[in-house]
Amino acid sequence: SLLRGHLAARFKHEDAFPHTMPRDDTERSAEQWLATILEGFLENRPAGVAFLMRVRNVLVAPLRLRTSPLGCPVSSLLGTHHNGLFAGRFPVLDQCIDGDGLRAQVVLGADDKHLRFRSCVDVQRREDGRGTVRLGTRVQLRNGFGRFYMAAIDRVHRRYIAPAMLRAGVAHARAAGGWASGFELRE
Repeated sequence: SLLRGHLAARFKHEDAFPHTMPRDDTERSAEQWLATILEGFLENRPAGVAFLMRVRNVLVAPLRLRTSPLGCPVSSLLGTHHNGLFAGRFPVLDQCIDGDGLRAQVVLGADDKHLRFRSCVDVQRREDGRGTVRLGTRVQLRNGFGRFYMAAIDRVHRRYIAPAMLRAGVAHARAAGGWASGFELRE
C-alpha cells in the first residue's frame, strides 16, 4: 500500500477496511473504479457521517481546527493542497496506477494543529473480475490535544465513519454500472 510510505514514523493510529467485491463483468479498470468511488465519497455522503461532521465542526471551530463536511478519511478531496490530481479531478498527495489496469491507489490527507492524517484508497481487480477496495488510515498525533481527540473519536471512526464512507463510495460505483450487489466489509 502507498500508505506505508506516509507517516511511517511515530504514527499512533492505523486502521484498514476492505470490501471484497463479487465478480464484475465490465471492462472497467481499477483506475476507473477508483475514480468512481472517489466521486461517490463526494456525492453519496452518509447522512449520519454528515451529521457527526457538522457537530464536530461546531465543537472545533473555536479552536481554529480544520473543518470539512466530509469525514476525515476523505476530507482532503475538497482541499486545494495536493501533489497532483487523480483522474484530472481529485486532489491527492500520492497515486499509483499499475500498468496492467488491475490496481490503482491514492493517498489523501491533511495536516492540522493537533494531528496529521493520511488515508489510502486502494482498488485491486483480479483477472476473474472479482476485486477488493480498501480504505486505510494512519494518524500522527502532534500534541496532547491530538491524543485526547483521537481517544474521543477512535471508536466511532473505526466502527462507523470509515466503514460507512467506504460503503457509500462503493455503492455509488456499483450504481454507476459496476460490480454486482453484495459485498463484505472486514476490518
